[in-house]
Amino acid sequence: KTSPSGIQKFDGYIDSYEQDYDNDMLTLHLRSYGQFLDTTIFESGSNTTITYTATDLATIIKAALDNHVSQGGHISYTAATIPATGILITYTFNTATVLEVINKCLEIAGDNFYWYIDLTTNYLHFKEYDYSVITHILNIGKSIIGLKSAKSAIDPANTIYFTGGDTG
Repeated sequence: KTSPSGIQKFDGYIDSYEQDYDNDMLTLHLRSYGQFLDTTIFESGSNTTITYTATDLATIIKAALDNHVSQGGHISYTAATIPATGILITYTFNTATVLEVINKCLEIAGDNFYWYIDLTTNYLHFKEYDYSVITHILNIGKSIIGLKSAKSAIDPANTIYFTGGDTG
């Protein structure tokens, strides 16, 4: 994707804004589509219990993201952003969000793996660390001058799922 200046830097949505009339300034509060990973339930049809047997972690994460996209989500992947891990697991997810699936796979993979969402492409990356390459060095006071964190109670979502019992 490109923007009027040629390069897209972010893909998300405007959550809120603040107008400062004294300084003729507008502050936008942006949100990543990644926040919806925590509200999308990983399901197969109406079944929220999904079992994998001897399955690579990458396959599980890709299935969860495919499910997320099928429910209107924006976070996806490519073959390059989630390569096979070589770690095969047998596991049952029971009423798990897509974020819980990703984090469980990370927990199982161990400390040599990491994940992140590229905020320009909305691709999730799940990879093993390459300790031979250092790609970022950030120095507080030089590279990082200030950091602000905002919390919002806008659009809270509470959903209760019941399992078992009569469905009729």
